[in-house]
Amino acid sequence: MSLAGHAEVMKLARLLGTSGERLDYLEEMDPAEIRKLRERATAVLYEGDHRFARVALASRIPPPGMTAWIAQHLFGALLCARVTGLLEPARAVALAQRMPPTFLADLAMQLDPRRARAIILLLPAALVARVAAVLTRRDEHIVMGRFVGHMTDAALRASFDVLDDASLLRISYFVEEKDQLGHVVDLLSNDRVRGAIRAATEADLWPQALDLLTRLPAEQAAWLADMAAGEDDAVIEGLAACAQRDRLWNVVLPVSRNMSEDGRRRFATLPALHEPELLASMVDAAVEGDLLDDLLPLMKLLPDEARAFVNGRLAGHVEARLGVENAGS
Repeated sequence: MSLAGHAEVMKLARLLGTSGERLDYLEEMDPAEIRKLRERATAVLYEGDHRFARVALASRIPPPGMTAWIAQHLFGALLCARVTGLLEPARAVALAQRMPPTFLADLAMQLDPRRARAIILLLPAALVARVAAVLTRRDEHIVMGRFVGHMTDAALRASFDVLDDASLLRISYFVEEKDQLGHVVDLLSNDRVRGAIRAATEADLWPQALDLLTRLPAEQAAWLADMAAGEDDAVIEGLAACAQRDRLWNVVLPVSRNMSEDGRRRFATLPALHEPELLASMVDAAVEGDLLDDLLPLMKLLPDEARAFVNGRLAGHVEARLGVENAGS
C-alpha cells in the first residue's frame, strides 16, 4: 500500500467527481505523476473558457451586496469558484462576508485554493472556521486538506476549534503543502495531539497517522511517536494491527527508529508485537525494503523468544538469497 499514492488518487477522484475505487489502479504510479495529472486537469477546468475573465470584470460594477446575491442565486458555486481567483482580493473578501457559510462551503468544494491564495489569507478567521464547520459536517476532508497550506495561523487555530480529533488526522492526509505540516502540528496543543493519536485507533486512522509521521521533520516525528508509545496498550496495538493488515511495516520501522530508547522499548515489549505472523511480516518488510538498519534497534529490545524468531527468519532470508546466487553461478 502506498499512502502517498492513495491520497493522490483520492484527490484526483474528488476533482473528477468519481469514486477512489474506480481509479485505484493508478496507485501503482508514482504519486508525483498522479499529482501532475490532477494539476493538468485542474488547469483545463480553469483556463478553458475566457468568459471567466469577463464575469470577473462585470462583478466590479454592482455594489457588493447585489453582486453577492447574484453570485449565489444566478451564477452558483461552480461558476463563482472559476471566477474567484480573477477577482481583486479585497473585493472578493467583501463579497465572501455577505455570503452564508453553506454557500462558501459549496464554493470551496469547487475552488483551486492555489488560484485564490491572496483572497484566502485575507478572510477573517471566524468566517473560515464557520466554513470549516460546514465542510466537516459534510466529511469534505479532501477539500479542507487542500486549503491548509493557504491559511493564516489565526484561521487554522479557529478551525481547530470546530474540528474533532479524528477530522484532524483525516485532513492531514490530504494536505498539499507537505512542508507546512510541521508548522500546523506546532499550532496544536499537546492535548489535541494526544486526542488525535487516540483517534487513530478508535476511528481506524493509523494509515493517516503514519503518513503524517513520514512527512514531518525527524525530531517532530520522534516526539509524536514517543507520545504514541506512552499511550495505553490498545493504542499501540492499533498501530501494530494496522501495519500488519495494510502491509505498512515499511513505514512503521523507520518511525520506530526515530523514537527515543524508552519509546522504542515500550513498543518492543508490547505482547501483540510478539506474534510469529506479525514478526515474520516485519522481518520480510525490512529485508524487501532494505530497512535492516531500522529493524535492528527494535530487534535488540525484543524478549528473548521473539528475538530468536526474528533471527531465524533473517537467517532464512540469507539462506534463500545464497541459494539463488549459487544456482545462478
